[in-house]
Formats: sequence, structure tokens, C-alpha cells
Amino acid sequence: MGGLTYQPGKTVATVTPFNSCPRSDGAGAMFVTTDVFAKKHGLKIEAELAGWSFAGTDPAQMGKSPAYSTRDLLQKHKLKLEQVGVIDLHEAFAAGCLAIFRIAQKEWGHPWQELWQSKVVNPNGGSLALGHPLAASGTRVILNVLGEMAKKKDIKYGMAAACAAGGMGCSMLMRRYEG
Repeated sequence: MGGLTYQPGKTVATVTPFNSCPRSDGAGAMFVTTDVFAKKHGLKIEAELAGWSFAGTDPAQMGKSPAYSTRDLLQKHKLKLEQVGVIDLHEAFAAGCLAIFRIAQKEWGHPWQELWQSKVVNPNGGSLALGHPLAASGTRVILNVLGEMAKKKDIKYGMAAACAAGGMGCSMLMRRYEG
């Protein structure tokens, strides 16, 4: 419990059923292929996969790992977080989300909270609102990004970010397909 002492009848928890995402049913699939293959087979090209990054943290603090994977991804692509027009952050726990906002602002000046307030981050609700379809959450966050990019033609970049058990975090950058 991270240095906290268990006391019967008293809670010191920061993760409760009231601030963690519900499990939900879901399934999803998508094709990731080349534009040549997609065109040959008449598939609609939603966006191009520009890149991704993984980062790990202490497994006991796994919720904050997307802050680090996003930092690495943005550095690789020489982008600022503000240049990403839509972000879907899989926030399994509210505490993890708040940690990402705080760490990223303090360490690198990434304005996650401001982007959340302006509905760039999770404009349709995230996992706390929509649920966590086990084994389909990655597909859900990517499809949420692609859906917003389809609605808002001025968005050049979209990003999906998620934490995972064991301390892993992943951020994926999608770019509007211009081909």
C-alpha cells in the first residue's frame, strides 16, 4: 500500500469504485495496413500511423506511465502536446489521470489539464464515463481519436494513450492521411 498502514474500518485508498472505470462489454477490430493495400482492396483510410512510444514506471504507480510515453513520442516527432488536436486518454483511474496532468505539467510543461478542459482530451468522455472493455480498450481509444479526426477536418494529429498493468504506458500518434 505504498507506506500506508491498513487500519480496519478506515480507508486510505485513492482508488475506489467511485473513481475507477467500470468494466464493460466490448469488442473491436481494425485493419492496420499500407495505403497501397487499402486502396487496392477499397478500404477507407482513416489516418496514417505516425508513430508510437512505450514507457514503464513502477508497477504500483502504473497509471502515470502515459505521461512518459507521451513525452517520448512528442520528442521523437518534434511536436508539442498543443499541436495534437484530439487525445483519447484511457484513464482507468481518476488518480492516474491527475498524476499524468501534474507530472507532465511540472516536468515538461505539457498542458494536459488545459487540453482536457477545452475538450481536446477525451471530448466524448473517457474510460471513467464509457467503461473499460477488457481486451478492447486500445481499439476503443484509437477509434475515438479517428472519429474526432473525421468530424473535425482541421485536426492534423490525434493521439491515443493508455496505461497498462505492470507499469506500462503507450502513446500512439495518428496523422491525417493526405494521400
